[in-house]
Amino acid sequence: MPKDQKSLTYSSYGNMIQRCSNPKASHYSRYGGRGISVCPRWSGPKGFFYFCIDMGLRPAGTSIDRIDPNGDYSPENCRWATPQEQSRNRINTPQVVIDGKQMSVIEASEQLDIKISTVRSRIHRGKSLMEALTDPFPSAGNTANTTSRKRKAFKVRINGVPYSIREACDILFISPNTVYTRIKRGASTIQALTEPFRSDDPTIRNRMIESMTIEEYP
Repeated sequence: MPKDQKSLTYSSYGNMIQRCSNPKASHYSRYGGRGISVCPRWSGPKGFFYFCIDMGLRPAGTSIDRIDPNGDYSPENCRWATPQEQSRNRINTPQVVIDGKQMSVIEASEQLDIKISTVRSRIHRGKSLMEALTDPFPSAGNTANTTSRKRKAFKVRINGVPYSIREACDILFISPNTVYTRIKRGASTIQALTEPFRSDDPTIRNRMIESMTIEEYP
């Protein structure tokens, strides 16, 4: 086990134990203080050993995240996640239902192709959450409903797994702004995601993309 990765993994493990069991720990009130605990498998005498078996070493740029933010720390409810992935899962992230599917406001704004800043601005002006997400733009008239008013919601499959454009950008190491700018200039979604940068193009990114199957889907 590489020393640096083991140290990072143990740091995450130790912090998890502390915030769930030590009233003096930072943020205890948000975890142990509201009933969040660590499963017996991970909190027992060989807890760190089993934690490493279940979770693997902590990947760079991630930290431990509970899939259900109201659930305990356990193998079935935990993952290593980036800050972007965790931001979608915060307990204070409002949830909405679009076409029968529950999702965060960030996910809904991506699916409806509306800027999250526009949604926040509308809410600030007194709109409800659903009004902020679904009201027509000034030039679109006032007759569109939640489903029919959608602008194109770009999505792709990478090696058969569906992702939103923003999720694909994280995987392919490219800025969403760059992708959307390319699309506005006429590039297809796949071209916008995979074409090399103009200069100083990272060879490792090109090789990674060449090894992947990337396709659009409705």
